[in-house]
Amino acid sequence: MDLFRRELKFHIDQNKADAICAYLGSYCQLDKHSALATDGYYTINSLYLDTPQMTLLEHKRKGLADRFSVRIRTYGEEPKTFPAFLEIKRKVNGMVAKKRVTLSRPETLEFIRSGGASECNPDLEQRFFPAICYQIWKLGLEPRIMTQYRRLAFFGLDEPYTRVTFDRSLRCYPETDFRIFPNLAAYANYDSTDIYNSPQSSIVLELKCELKLPHWMRELVRRFELKHSTFSKFDSSYTFTSEKRALLGV
Repeated sequence: MDLFRRELKFHIDQNKADAICAYLGSYCQLDKHSALATDGYYTINSLYLDTPQMTLLEHKRKGLADRFSVRIRTYGEEPKTFPAFLEIKRKVNGMVAKKRVTLSRPETLEFIRSGGASECNPDLEQRFFPAICYQIWKLGLEPRIMTQYRRLAFFGLDEPYTRVTFDRSLRCYPETDFRIFPNLAAYANYDSTDIYNSPQSSIVLELKCELKLPHWMRELVRRFELKHSTFSKFDSSYTFTSEKRALLGV
């Protein structure tokens, strides 16, 4: 996967989410994963990597024009088997470039961890795989945070690429090893008013498109009086777990 897009984030409450979903009926259809889910929401787990000094997170917090994050993603509330997906997400002057490769076997994960390669592993032949691994090894990136949330997703009907997502039920825990399948008992919820600083606005709405927002996205922002947010799941998760450890004296 190789995507180059614009992303806009907003915090909304459930009533506004319901109204926006009704509005989207004329312009979008459900993502295939949402179409298969009973309530439209499917589960995403992301293991974020960073340096011991949290260099990538600090670049984000400083608002550097050119920065990136690296994560390993799985799907489902309690996944236990491959595949997983290694992603590098770079932000350059307000635009987002995302590259993704598939991890289909444990030895690919071991290669990411240590550089040890087994013979005849097709995962290693993927187009962006060497470049992502180079960044991991060059900077000494290691697991820092596991996050999980539930997503309702739509695709635009008429544009080459437009996507609208609603993320809720955010939770996380610190993770220091390449354990890509989540430990449900370790998760702590953090989709609270303390995190969002907005009473009851516990849903993260994202509008994603190519260079130019289509007219219906611009109208959506105007009609529902949406206020732009810079919310980061990685940043908020790390802050939450750091504060929790501080309170416990860990």
